[in-house]
Amino acid sequence: MTPRQRALIAMRHLAPDVIPRPTIHTTGEQTTRLITAALLFVTAALLILLLTPLPTGRVTTTAYIFPAEPQNCSVALYPGENYVSFNCISTNEQRSALLNKTNVSIILAAYQFNKEEQDQWKVYAPWLPSWVVQDLTTFSRTKGYIILINTSSNGTVVNYTGALATQSRINVYNGFNLVGYPSIVDRPFPFVLTTINDTFSLVRLHNRTNGILEYAQGVGGTLDAMRPYDAYWIRMSTNDEWIVRRTS
Repeated sequence: MTPRQRALIAMRHLAPDVIPRPTIHTTGEQTTRLITAALLFVTAALLILLLTPLPTGRVTTTAYIFPAEPQNCSVALYPGENYVSFNCISTNEQRSALLNKTNVSIILAAYQFNKEEQDQWKVYAPWLPSWVVQDLTTFSRTKGYIILINTSSNGTVVNYTGALATQSRINVYNGFNLVGYPSIVDRPFPFVLTTINDTFSLVRLHNRTNGILEYAQGVGGTLDAMRPYDAYWIRMSTNDEWIVRRTS
């Protein structure tokens, strides 16, 4: 027996004062009007059916396709510590696809920090035995990454061709967040952080040649702008959403 059948049986066994059934009282004149209205409705429906042309078997439709803008994420990885991001990947890019053309053998480790999760650090270390679980399996354009390259090597390049989203929405949480910068243009402070201008307090960049650069809210500092392919620590006073546009 279906739920509907059970409900109907239950309603029939309820007392009249629980679900009162409406009573319709009509006069002879009202009945005539109802019949006339019903006949007019049926006649109109028949005319619509007769006058509507039958389909010929072919339906022509127009589809508007807005192609994503192709973009090459050629990110150089130097011996030592690299803070990088990948602006032309999705938010769930497979690690094997991103690193397909990279010399993985010289990567000591890659780290992703997730402020919102209980286990905040995800790691990929290809030199570990095969039975070790590598929990950094996907990469995102909204995340920043710390990639350690063997110092006895000459480095390598992550050469990946993808597409750049028109805009990216990045959730940032109270405290420090390691984020990417999914854009192709440099943007100065504080304009680059317009959507979180009231909730961020500090931005930090670990630069390979210049060391640690910072921009403090309302104060300024040694960091003047955000640039593609870099990764940044953003300190927030509360949870918020940072919107990054592709070009403007």
